[in-house]
Amino acid sequence: MSKKLDYGESEDGNFKVVDRMGIPHGFCLTPRHISWAADKYGGMLTRQAVAESGAPCGVKGCTLTVWEHKTALLVSCLQPVAYPETKENNKEVEKYLRSIVDQCIKEDYSGFVFLDSKDSGKHPPKRE
Repeated sequence: MSKKLDYGESEDGNFKVVDRMGIPHGFCLTPRHISWAADKYGGMLTRQAVAESGAPCGVKGCTLTVWEHKTALLVSCLQPVAYPETKENNKEVEKYLRSIVDQCIKEDYSGFVFLDSKDSGKHPPKRE
C-alpha cells in the first residue's frame, strides 16, 4: 500500500494513526503466486494476479482469498480508549475517529486497531 498516513492527531495529541495492519493478518504470498505473476503478468504481483493464481494465502490454515484480507489503521493511544468503570468512551478518541472515518472509508480501510502507548508516554514513529 502506498497511501500516506496523513490523519493528524487528536485535539490533545493523545491519539494518532501511526501505521496500518493486516486483518486478520497480512496476506502471505507463496511461490505459486509469484510463479503465476511471472508467467501471466510479467512479474507484476498485483492483487488481481494473486487472485487469479487460485493459490490460497500462505499462512497455515488460512482459507481467505486475497480480497478477503483487509487492512486497518493502527492508532497509538496515550490515554485509554474507554473507561471500564463508567463504560464510557474517551471523548477525545471519539472525536478524532469521527473526524477521520470518511477518509478511512474512502481509502478502503476496514477499521481501527488500538496500540496502548501509555507506558512509553509517546507515540511510536509513524511508518510511511
